[in-house]
Amino acid sequence: MTTLRDSAAVYEVDKRAFTIGRAATCDVVLAAEAVLPVHVRAKLRRRGDAFVLVLEPSGPVELDGASYDGRDVVAGATLVIGGRALRVVDITEPTAWWKPGAWFGGNVRRVPPPPPSPPPTPPPTVNPPPPMRTNNPPPAPQLPPRVPYVAPSDPTEATLLEALRRDPADAANRMVYADWLEQLGDAAAAHVVRGGGEHLDVRTFAWRAIVTRTAYACDVASCPGAWDRLAPVDATVAERTCGTCDKRVVYCRKQSGDGYYANFSGLRSVIDR
Repeated sequence: MTTLRDSAAVYEVDKRAFTIGRAATCDVVLAAEAVLPVHVRAKLRRRGDAFVLVLEPSGPVELDGASYDGRDVVAGATLVIGGRALRVVDITEPTAWWKPGAWFGGNVRRVPPPPPSPPPTPPPTVNPPPPMRTNNPPPAPQLPPRVPYVAPSDPTEATLLEALRRDPADAANRMVYADWLEQLGDAAAAHVVRGGGEHLDVRTFAWRAIVTRTAYACDVASCPGAWDRLAPVDATVAERTCGTCDKRVVYCRKQSGDGYYANFSGLRSVIDR
């Protein structure tokens, strides 16, 4: 049994002699224009315990990269016949070796190559489980610390500041307090009371929370948007209420410090500039 293989098929030749060529009558048919109708006649020969092929070519043949020169063809060799590579896979004793007429008898079986393997099936996509729903209520808004009102020791200033604390929108009280501060030589404090700009280092945080006129942002168009236009809360100087949108507004520091913070969850804030 001689087993040959090329790119198209595997040929199992159970004969003592066989032909290779382009003609349909050949035992091994190689369909290529450069292959002669009967390009090679091959015969089995015993060499000790092994079998080899002896070729009788009618056209150019290469054996393992060199022109064929009559050498024995052993299993594992590669033939090139008319540009077609043909590998000798195995050479064994044919089943019809000792039978009468076995020289030309026997069978030839052409085995087509197996179909290509299908691509591997990708693993199924596993969707993550939906998030668990809980009935827990949303967290309550963070509340700012209370800043109590402490009246100044000077009775005149205490009266003026108390009037401004109770009615921060009263322009007359504000101007009287600012003029009094200016007469005492405290121009920076007077500037803040009149509605001046940056004043982070003027007096105390609680004092600035009473007198400042800082604006703030609100999503209600009719909201006054100014700290001095909000109603004060008696318990603290750092919290007021808006009569238009009915929201709490807190007065906060720019950065964390002294217990006051610039952002409180769910509350509007005015920044102590």
